[in-house]
Amino acid sequence: MPHIESSPLQSPVIAAIVIGLFGLFGCGSGAEDSDSSGADNGGDNPSLETSAISAGGSHTCAIDSSDSLHCWGSNAHGQLDHLSGAFQDISAGMRHACGVDISDHTHCWGAVESGQSEPPEQTFVALEAGTVHSCALDADGRITCWGDDDSGRLEAPDETFRQLSTGHTHACGVDTEDQLHCWGEDLFGEADGPEGSFLQVSAGARHSCAIDTDNRLHCWGDGEEELDDPLIDDDENRVDAPAGDFEYLSAGHDHSCAIDTEQRLQCWGVDSHGQTDPPAGQFVELSAGDSHNCAVDTDGGIQCWGDDTQDQSSPPDIELLGR
Repeated sequence: MPHIESSPLQSPVIAAIVIGLFGLFGCGSGAEDSDSSGADNGGDNPSLETSAISAGGSHTCAIDSSDSLHCWGSNAHGQLDHLSGAFQDISAGMRHACGVDISDHTHCWGAVESGQSEPPEQTFVALEAGTVHSCALDADGRITCWGDDDSGRLEAPDETFRQLSTGHTHACGVDTEDQLHCWGEDLFGEADGPEGSFLQVSAGARHSCAIDTDNRLHCWGDGEEELDDPLIDDDENRVDAPAGDFEYLSAGHDHSCAIDTEQRLQCWGVDSHGQTDPPAGQFVELSAGDSHNCAVDTDGGIQCWGDDTQDQSSPPDIELLGR
């Protein structure tokens, strides 16, 4: 599948983390109150697929073709104040961000009131920054989480994982047997995933989505419950995923986007800032944030759409392919 891929690692795990925080994880509808993240799907080989770009609450971060890190958008909580150096993975949370450098050392910056930017002194190969918590995968496929443990969001199952995604108050992962696991808050069914075999999962705010081994989309959680909200149109159902074959997915706060097998973008859910109106073209990676998204096209360029009130959808002129 056409993902940004790093050098192979001697590990039994294929860790893929999409950018998207709420891939996102959103906690609210405001730019500074929500967050999103997603995760890349794994494969059947021992290589590690990591994120080149990640859209957060009201900021975005990306790793260019020289492994240098760039962040743009709101810096209200220091979420743009990253370290210099070479990085292999990046994840933007609601008001913080975390990255793994090429020596497998984890660094976090930005909001720290719940400990979400204080990773343990441990070696990781991939990670996901959520709203007030973060989680990471080590080389053995074990998940460690830190930050706010309300609703059990830090209590990952004792399984061997190859892919991980943190949402607002829950998280999900795919183990090495292609089985889906979710934990944390489940008020809207967001942690009650379907049975089956899966390639990738992405946790949003009150919903989650996954791609099964037949490349079909599945979404669950809060879809119609809030559709009586006068600000949400009847067709803005965040769990009403499109039909077709897909290979990459990222769930945002109240919306989701995916790349189909022809490398085209499709988005669904709430469209309050144009976040479900993606550009045309062919793309290889995607990240859904609070109310904006960014994707990497086949030329290595970044295209963002949706909310741009904090310049979170105005990327610098950098190239992401060739990592």
